Amino acid sequence: MSQIATISEMLLEERVIAILRGTRSPRVEPIVDALRGAGLTFIEITCEAEGGVETIAALRSRFGGAIHLGAGTTVNAQQAQAAVEAGAQYLVSPGLFEDVSTFARRHDVVYIPGVLTATEIGLGLRWGHRILKLFPAGLMGPDYLRAMQAPYPEAQFFAVGNIGVTDVTTYLRAGAAGVALGSQLAGRGDAPDIIAARARTVVDQIRQSARP
Repeated sequence: MSQIATISEMLLEERVIAILRGTRSPRVEPIVDALRGAGLTFIEITCEAEGGVETIAALRSRFGGAIHLGAGTTVNAQQAQAAVEAGAQYLVSPGLFEDVSTFARRHDVVYIPGVLTATEIGLGLRWGHRILKLFPAGLMGPDYLRAMQAPYPEAQFFAVGNIGVTDVTTYLRAGAAGVALGSQLAGRGDAPDIIAARARTVVDQIRQSARP
């Protein structure tokens, strides 16, 4: 089985990505420990600011295969290559970028592009990406997700953007394959024990919304 298939299947089983934006060492390690202890292993480190790739490398060294690391806000192939070399197993973008898509396919790396319109969704699927980041899902609402699923039943949407910890069930019941949560789950300055409590709430909602 390819790495794309393996990581994709594990993500579709876990159904949640924790997004850490701007969190660096030494603070990031206790947060990842807290998330992992609560049952979340898919961690996305955003790379729009300095230090993102280095953080991915540090976490890969510290946690090894105990977590699944992704590089967020990946907007070009150069960023993608640096992140994968540092240990990222999947790439996430705010939009749909052809050079990142091409890089990911060539290097057997999961790419989760950001999409919103029917055209973007169709293009993401045409380029071979099974899991799509519906962004900003929270501003559009669960009814929008349902509407986009009607013409694209094969799309595995992860609802991302302006979604709170207690909104997870709503989006899963609307048909989302999963969710990705950022500051609502792990904001800058939040203590690891608070983050762990929120993560447990998310895990409980996912278990209660388990697909038949």
